[in-house]
Amino acid sequence: MLAMHGFKSRSLSFNLLRQRHRRQFASKVHRLPKAGDDDDFRPPWVYTMSRLLSYTMIPAVAAYAIFVYDFGERDHVFRPARRWVAEQKATFFTLSPAEQQLLNVEKSNIGTSEKI
Repeated sequence: MLAMHGFKSRSLSFNLLRQRHRRQFASKVHRLPKAGDDDDFRPPWVYTMSRLLSYTMIPAVAAYAIFVYDFGERDHVFRPARRWVAEQKATFFTLSPAEQQLLNVEKSNIGTSEKI
C-alpha cells in the first residue's frame, strides 16, 4: 500500500513538472491564409506568379553560374561540367566520316553538273 502511494506521488510530481515546463512558443502556429481570410490585399495570381518565378529563376541563375559566368583562368568546381558541355557541343556540330564523305560526293556532283 505504501509503495503504491509513493508511486502516485511520483507520477503526480512528474505531471506537475511536465505541465510547468511546457514550451510556450510551440503552441503559436502561423498558418497560410485561406480563401475566406480578407486580410491580404494581394490577388491570388500574385502568389502563383511568385512561385512560378522562383521555380524558373533559381535554376536559370544556377545554369548561368555553372555554364556562362567567367571565374577566370584558374580551375574551379564547374570546370568539369563546362568541359562536358563543350564535348557535347563539339560532337553535335561535327560531321561523322560518313557524313563528310556524303557531303564531298554531293559537292563533286554539283561541280560536275555545273560544267555540263
